[in-house]
Amino acid sequence: MQGHLGKDDLPSIKYYNILKNILQYDMIDEYIGSKKLQEVYTWSVNLINTLNSYLDQYISYGSIENYEKRCIDVIYILDLIIHKIKNSPGYDVDNLIEKNIDNIINTSLMYNNCDIDSRRSDEEHISVMNNRKEIYDLCEDVTYIGKSTHQINISTECQKIKDYIEEKMRQLKIIYEASYSTYSDILIYNKFYNFDLIKSTIDKIKCNSKENSYAAEAQNALGGDTKFSTSHAITSVSISLIGFVLIPFLLYRLTPLKPWLHKMILRKTHIMDNLNEVKEDFSENMSQYMEKNLSNRDLHVLYEHSSYS
Repeated sequence: MQGHLGKDDLPSIKYYNILKNILQYDMIDEYIGSKKLQEVYTWSVNLINTLNSYLDQYISYGSIENYEKRCIDVIYILDLIIHKIKNSPGYDVDNLIEKNIDNIINTSLMYNNCDIDSRRSDEEHISVMNNRKEIYDLCEDVTYIGKSTHQINISTECQKIKDYIEEKMRQLKIIYEASYSTYSDILIYNKFYNFDLIKSTIDKIKCNSKENSYAAEAQNALGGDTKFSTSHAITSVSISLIGFVLIPFLLYRLTPLKPWLHKMILRKTHIMDNLNEVKEDFSENMSQYMEKNLSNRDLHVLYEHSSYS
């Protein structure tokens, strides 16, 4: 399903995991590390039958797209096993395991149109062999990304894919530029020619799935554009105030409540008028009272003053 396209669906990971499972690579790696060379030898004798099922399904007659890369994967993993055997304690130069594996590479793989010349010399350091495999993987995955950009962009794991492939590109570009002559043939073989072309394809990943949209909205809500947030808040408050003013007006003009509201308004007006009249009467009486009392007191003071005189 397109929406669930994940990192493990990248062809370099997907098909290499299938190959490892068919060859029982993890088990053989453990046998080599535990010096169980007899078990490894038994595995090498049966390797031709084990490998044929993989060749039929993934390599023979171009059974899937980019079968050449599947050949590179098989050669790499078998050479990796040979390398580990050679570096295991008690290694014998006449080791039959190595001869069995070499025989399969030079017969079955060649018969299935695999490019045996892609094997490197025995003197090549393991790190170079690993780096070449990684660059081949990067080119294959970027080619896949170029053809599947839409499916990746709507995937729920889009960002994980983008982060993974960008980090791979960053690491391998450093290795590539440090030893151009050792790795340039791989980019040429995959028609990239330079890392700028690889980057331009990766840059097409935009990640526009619903999950990523929700995450962006949440980020904006929590710490997005302050200018936008402030103007949005002001607009919301203004609309609320306008609505608060308009609601009573609309109730008065457009609903059956108009007579009742009109009556209430008149009643309130009448009450306010009565209150004003009471206030005015009270003020007038108070003035008269003050004037009268003030006059009597003044007369009384004047009388007392005359008596003392």
